[in-house]
Amino acid sequence: MHASADAPPASVRRFARSAPVSHVVQHMTRPGVGAVVTWLRGDGEERYAVASGHRAEAFAVAEKTASEEDDRLGTPLLHSGTPFVKLVHGALDLSTYDAFTSAQVTFTGIARADRMPDGTTVQALEYEAYADMAAPMLQALARRHRAAAVVHSGAGVVPAGSASVHIAAPTVLTTHRIIDQLKQTVPIWKQDVVVASAQNGTADVLPAVNHRSAAVSMPPTTSTTPHHTR
Repeated sequence: MHASADAPPASVRRFARSAPVSHVVQHMTRPGVGAVVTWLRGDGEERYAVASGHRAEAFAVAEKTASEEDDRLGTPLLHSGTPFVKLVHGALDLSTYDAFTSAQVTFTGIARADRMPDGTTVQALEYEAYADMAAPMLQALARRHRAAAVVHSGAGVVPAGSASVHIAAPTVLTTHRIIDQLKQTVPIWKQDVVVASAQNGTADVLPAVNHRSAAVSMPPTTSTTPHHTR
């Protein structure tokens, strides 16, 4: 199991609507943050953002904050065209997806440098996907929930502090459903790349620890270990 002591408390900030989402996520990301949710106020003049160590908390705080401040999300901006769906290699360059800043809600998943109970530290997440199945499943998820974009790392290494998934969708609820269903059903796997500090002060990169982020029975067939929730 991953240690969670390093996860910071959830934080909320306001940004101008014109601020690119990549700018917002960059300002909200700090050590221990694993999820950033942004949403437009009901009047459309500001974009709120919440950062948390875990995606469930980020979505809960987003819903609570909107309710407490009477910031109704207004009429959802349902995407009527073909969603932008892509599996990318390595970390996401969020500036590439700033065209979707007009989306009502965005979710960005960030790789965390978690400390493990055995003293090792997660340096990165390495991704693998069964692309022939994953790509159409992501497209179906996006269409079902009228999302504007669903982008996920499907191969390569995502360093701690970098984005591995980005979703732009109409509401907090639908965005939450997309990422939860993605984690449960889409054949994308990830494994920890961990580092141990040696007695001489140098860092040793250890073999990756495999685990699944999808519930389907597909390769790889190596043993898995539980992973923290993002």
